[in-house]
Amino acid sequence: MAKEKKRSEDKKKKKLISVEAEVALLGLLFFTLSLIGLLNQGLLGNIITFALTFLMGGFYIVLLLFGVYIGFFVFFRRKKPKMFFGLKTVGFLVFIVSSMLFASIYENPTIGNSFDIFYSRFEAITPDRFSVDLSNIANVGGGFLGYAGFSLLSLLFSEIGAIIMIVILMVASLYVLLKDLLIKIYKYIKNKKRKEKVKEVKVKEEDMVTIKDVSITKVETKENIPVIELETDNEFVQPSKEVSSLHTRSFNIFSDSLFEDDKIIEPEGLDNKVSSGITLSRSSTKEIAKNSDDEPRLGYLHTSDEDNQEIEESIVANMESSDRFIDKEEMVGLERDERAREDLRFEEKLTQEEYSKPLLDPFIAQQTNRQAYASYTEPESNNKESVSVYDLLDDNQNVDTAYELDLEARSDVEKINQKLTELNIRAQVNNYVIGPSVTRYEIVPETGVRVNTLVNAENDLKLALAAMQTRMEAPIPGKSAVGIEVANKIRSDVYLREVLLPFANSEEKLLVGIGKDLNNNPVVINIDKMPHLLIAGATGSGKSVCINSIIVSLLLRTSPSEVKLLLIDPKRVEMNCYKGLPHLLGPVISDPKQASIGLKRVIDEMDKRYNMFAKVGVRNIQGYNNFAKENNEIELYNIVVIIDELADLMMVASKEVEHSIQRLTQLARAAGIYLIVATQRPSVDVITGVIKANIPSRIAFSVSSSVDSRTILDRSGAERLLGKGDMLMDITGSNGLNRVQGAYVSDFEINKIVEYVKNKYDLEYVDEFINLVEEVIDKKENLIERVNDDDNLYDAARKFVIKEQRASTSLLQRQFKLGYARAGRIIDKLEKEGVVGPQRGSKSREVLISKESEE
Repeated sequence: MAKEKKRSEDKKKKKLISVEAEVALLGLLFFTLSLIGLLNQGLLGNIITFALTFLMGGFYIVLLLFGVYIGFFVFFRRKKPKMFFGLKTVGFLVFIVSSMLFASIYENPTIGNSFDIFYSRFEAITPDRFSVDLSNIANVGGGFLGYAGFSLLSLLFSEIGAIIMIVILMVASLYVLLKDLLIKIYKYIKNKKRKEKVKEVKVKEEDMVTIKDVSITKVETKENIPVIELETDNEFVQPSKEVSSLHTRSFNIFSDSLFEDDKIIEPEGLDNKVSSGITLSRSSTKEIAKNSDDEPRLGYLHTSDEDNQEIEESIVANMESSDRFIDKEEMVGLERDERAREDLRFEEKLTQEEYSKPLLDPFIAQQTNRQAYASYTEPESNNKESVSVYDLLDDNQNVDTAYELDLEARSDVEKINQKLTELNIRAQVNNYVIGPSVTRYEIVPETGVRVNTLVNAENDLKLALAAMQTRMEAPIPGKSAVGIEVANKIRSDVYLREVLLPFANSEEKLLVGIGKDLNNNPVVINIDKMPHLLIAGATGSGKSVCINSIIVSLLLRTSPSEVKLLLIDPKRVEMNCYKGLPHLLGPVISDPKQASIGLKRVIDEMDKRYNMFAKVGVRNIQGYNNFAKENNEIELYNIVVIIDELADLMMVASKEVEHSIQRLTQLARAAGIYLIVATQRPSVDVITGVIKANIPSRIAFSVSSSVDSRTILDRSGAERLLGKGDMLMDITGSNGLNRVQGAYVSDFEINKIVEYVKNKYDLEYVDEFINLVEEVIDKKENLIERVNDDDNLYDAARKFVIKEQRASTSLLQRQFKLGYARAGRIIDKLEKEGVVGPQRGSKSREVLISKESEE
């Protein structure tokens, strides 16, 4: 063995050149031969040209150019080239072959005469041996291979069919080769037009326009409100240098008052009561817009101080001539919200159709989904109040930033594509979706590009975009694309009202609002189908606001006879606002020991309900309530147990709490009992394996590390969230993780809703949940109370021991085939009722009732 090793080492030493040198020499040889063939000089050059022309005709030059490229590459790189047969490579080969076949078309093709025709034409361009007349090389078409291939296709598909097939192959291969180039040209043209349009808009913003010959008339609306109507002869005339010194101010016809600082002019000669009833309402201006022939336009009102005085005098004159005015209480005021203030920066905006259309195909600009509001109808109220309960919630107060976000997204698309090109990654963005807090760009890789290649480029893309935070989703469920989520520079708040309104008419009582997804669609979850939920996240990430959204949704959609809540708040401050709520089973629990007892009472309620279901013969709470309706009995309410901070409970009574959670999550759904657990410390000693196994639905807010994210979701990703309601949802039945911006509900809204519910319903706690003090009972009596009084075996056991005049646990086990625990409880019950005496060591118990007295 030692000798063989020495020989092998000697052979290695004797090797004169390295592997890289061999590859370089091979590349140099290949490059030299191909170049000689191209030059067609000397005997060797003539032989190479002669042979390749015979095989490929005039297309021999393609093969020689490819040989020059490969030889040059191998010589300088000192490594063998890796051939990749992608779509474009196949397209190139198909184009060359189809071109050879097309150049070899001749009349009446057959296998026999194809060789004769080719030989006769080839001899015409070879006057001497190994010499080729390149000036007439077109006569041999695609060479021997081209003629033979065309003859074979003609035999299979006929001459016309062969020609059609060759043309189709050429067109298809050209499309594959030139597709990217055509798309780039198309994008360049569209982008150029978009920039010109944006430049025009900016010019219009900078240039002020004027309205001349303003006359004011009064229009009577349906509400009999005097309204100012502006009529112009010349619309939007460019201001000249002569009037540039005049006083000019920005004015929005359809949202601003005609007077500065929204002050209503009250002339001295007009009564205060009359003048206070005049205002310019937004609804009235909309009537003007509807009645006008032209579309309403926005512009600058350019007037001098003298003109303003004339306008005001005209307005007063019109008001004095009016016969009808409205009272102060009926006045419709102009509400000046943030959006109206933004409109003071006046511009001629693009319509929604213009900027929602993709300026850079095939990108899709996502806009806020407001169709739900249009289709929403107020539900009929059961009480005397005419106001919907959803009016207690704040409406959306966000400024519309869809246009700015769309422009920013298009800019980011160009940056991403440019960075991918720099990294030599064959992929590009073909779509993006703008959400409330993040924008997701969908990157489609070409065939052969691994997903890990894009995942590894996440930090490079983050650097190119200068983004605060990014998250990669590889791949997007249901799509052949990889998503990269980038934080928006302008985040939009999501309000609970706009999440719940689209589902106001739904008959599902246990629907709760969560927020909006990346497509700006409202996200709700049905607690009955979930059925238990785990919420985890760091402090300040939005966990408590999510719990408040769930509670408020239940308060708005259900009555205390339909849903009862058990709130456990170890921190003592998160749920103080819900004290005295009619929906509660009992007072809000803040002591961990009382919380443990409360969970046990819920388990007792669950067992009680299952006994009721067994007697009636139904499987779940829906079946029992249907039975109760038919028989005029009291229906059962659903119970939702909400634990705000699980970590504190686990520190005090971990075994009892974990056991209670396990039992509830395994059995409580059919009984109409649901559990929602929240914690800000997602560690394995808090979220144990037992809890995770029984609560598959989870919501993760921003956490500090990927370890915490894996504890909650069994995968990383939550550590890249933005906070303030940004969450990842993994709900049972959904396709993977869903990124959602949580709905915000303020303390003021909560207090209004709680006060509304308190005034509407009476407070009525359940007795079992009022006093949650742990009872100290003798162990024997505690066991006795657990015996079911309706157990038919107890009476049989009593008769048996009286008949036998002896009693013991083992005797009852043998006679009735019972377990030790159940037999022991029956014996203890018999002792308490005075049927048997106390224990006497190893002897049987004495029976205190004789046979005669029993008979």
